[in-house]
Amino acid sequence: MSKLQTGDQLQPQQWRDAHRKPVNVPHANRWTHIQFRRYSGCAVCNLHLHSFITRQQELESAGIQEIVVFNSTRERILADLPTSPFYLIADPHNDLYQQFGVAKSLLAVFNPAVWLFALRGALQFGVQLPRDNETSFGLPADFLVDAQGKLAAVHYGTHANDQWSLDDVLFRVRELNR
Repeated sequence: MSKLQTGDQLQPQQWRDAHRKPVNVPHANRWTHIQFRRYSGCAVCNLHLHSFITRQQELESAGIQEIVVFNSTRERILADLPTSPFYLIADPHNDLYQQFGVAKSLLAVFNPAVWLFALRGALQFGVQLPRDNETSFGLPADFLVDAQGKLAAVHYGTHANDQWSLDDVLFRVRELNR
């Protein structure tokens, strides 16, 4: 599994979100931010996702299509996150994780930088352990894709809370639009 790099080209693809809506990657005339999270019941992931949901209008205004990939089944995603303004992609067999070079590591949860956020997420969203093929050891990753499919920016996390914030995404898009 090789990691992708800034400047790599994605071939046009069409995915289906958890509601079975088609999702074009890349979007024809918007930026696409693809964030890989662990599983849909993950407290850290839900805390992070909620920070994007509360500011979704800023993403829309910046011309960004938001896609969130989970190592969960579509049924689990729909049960955990029944309403989301973003495309939520079920990838229980890790096909997209492998395509994008997103890894797993024991350090995902055992890094002390995660613990406070895990506690905050658990208090806000509850604790759900992984089921089926889900894993706690998945690492996050972020990809910013332009309308032509070029990876404009790439980030592979080193622990479960090492991902771009919404401000990071907006900053990158502003810089690239200059």
